[in-house]
Amino acid sequence: MRKLLYILISILILSFVMSCGRSVDKRLVLADSLMWIAPDSSLAILNAINRDSLQGDENQAYHALLLTQAQFRCNGHCASDSLINTAINHYSDNHNREHYTRALLYKGAYYEFNTNQPVEAMRYYKMAEENADTTDYRNLAQLNFRMGLIYHDSYISTGEDISKFKKSLHYYRTIGLKKNMMLCLLYIGEKLRVSNNPEAVAVLQQAKQIAIELKDTVSIVNATECIVKNYIYNENYEHAHRLAQSCITSFPNHLNEDIILDEVRACALLRKLDSVKVYLTLLNIKDIRDFKEIDDSQVYKLYTLADVALAEGDHDLYIMNKQAADSICEAIQIKRDSLSLIQAESSFNEHKIKQVTSQNSLFIIIVWLLIALFVVSSVSLGWLYFKKKKEWNNLIKEHESVNNDLIERNIKMSNVNNECKLAIYDLLKKIDSWVKLHQTSSDSFFATKFEESFLIGKKKKQTRIESGDFWKNIQSLADATYGKDLKILEEKFPKLSKDDLYIIALKYLGFSYITIALCMGYKDKSYVNKKKDRIPKKLGLDMTFDEFLNSFKDKN
Repeated sequence: MRKLLYILISILILSFVMSCGRSVDKRLVLADSLMWIAPDSSLAILNAINRDSLQGDENQAYHALLLTQAQFRCNGHCASDSLINTAINHYSDNHNREHYTRALLYKGAYYEFNTNQPVEAMRYYKMAEENADTTDYRNLAQLNFRMGLIYHDSYISTGEDISKFKKSLHYYRTIGLKKNMMLCLLYIGEKLRVSNNPEAVAVLQQAKQIAIELKDTVSIVNATECIVKNYIYNENYEHAHRLAQSCITSFPNHLNEDIILDEVRACALLRKLDSVKVYLTLLNIKDIRDFKEIDDSQVYKLYTLADVALAEGDHDLYIMNKQAADSICEAIQIKRDSLSLIQAESSFNEHKIKQVTSQNSLFIIIVWLLIALFVVSSVSLGWLYFKKKKEWNNLIKEHESVNNDLIERNIKMSNVNNECKLAIYDLLKKIDSWVKLHQTSSDSFFATKFEESFLIGKKKKQTRIESGDFWKNIQSLADATYGKDLKILEEKFPKLSKDDLYIIALKYLGFSYITIALCMGYKDKSYVNKKKDRIPKKLGLDMTFDEFLNSFKDKN
């Protein structure tokens, strides 16, 4: 008993140790919960964890994923791709779908931010989007936002960036992340502004309203700057000037370069050169010669300086600034990654379409096989049905043939019965004629005539019909008229003698007592009267003979 107890305790301890080995480290769970609300705290927790102290591959892969994510959330890039590769390799069997989706997402982020390879980044983003669960709103929102930014920064004018930002906005709205919703609206509004879409201002106003609710001054300035640009492109310079000036006055400590450029450009187009000079001093530039290096981020500056030169009447400087801006724009049109990005997403979509087509082809084959099986089964069942139906029809025909034979036999039997009835009625007529003869002749004359017609035996000096055929015919006539009453009577009352049964049979057929007496060989009916009165008493019945016969007829 003690040995069994030790075994059970050992099993329980082993199970506990194994379950502890599979459990997720609580520090990792805490770091994950802080990732969106306090990413710096999350990063601090993860940096404090010694990877060698983590038990099991699951915890180490989880730590690698979270540390990569925290680095991006805090620094905008990660140290290397070794950590995220560990996570991808561990989760590649998709036993944790959300973690694998997240690992693919940050692998794409590594290519986008660390190595500046937007094509590879797009490939991993598409893989993550394909793997994501349809209810994994946070990851889907991030993926579409990142893909939208790649299209936006690559100056691809296919509308893909707006499509991605709108999807991201939908997912962020579902999970209620207002700051991320505001960023999506800013990018959508900016793209609509560039394409002169009248909905741009309304979208940007939504972004600004969310920024005001969040008290996010930087975002308020960014949203205002986009709205000012829209007014400038629509040649509403006065409105643009008032809005930009109000923003600069209200948020002097949170200004960005773009809002100042907007105010400079609006004042230049309104020919307010004093205001232009004031704001240019804040930018510390005067013309293209102040630029150390010219790239696509300085296009708007060059167009602004061109407008200033035109307002000041310096046409040479205007042409110089405008040509520099135009040359950068031409370079943007042939940006090297544009076509590659489209091809990357297109190739992924084509691969997905091929997979779906292959699955559909397999489904079609299965459907055709099922149809073929159904047809074969239907034909087989139909053949069995008609075979059984033919056999059934043959059985019905045989049954009908047997039934017809029985009907023919019944008809023949009925004809025989009718012939018997006629013969008996002839016999009865003859008896009746003898009765009448008896009534009009002397006894000796009647007896002589009766003996000539029937086989007569002598019993107690009385004449009696002893012909077996006569009584058999009487019984057959009674049975044909009233069914099997006499047979039932004989079986039910075994005390009845033959004479009793003869009297009952003849009375059944309606013979008078005098006729019954003559048929039984008596010259008067006194014997029959005595005999028929004794029959109920013999059976123990308190009724007359006629009542007995009537009650028996009624019952049967």
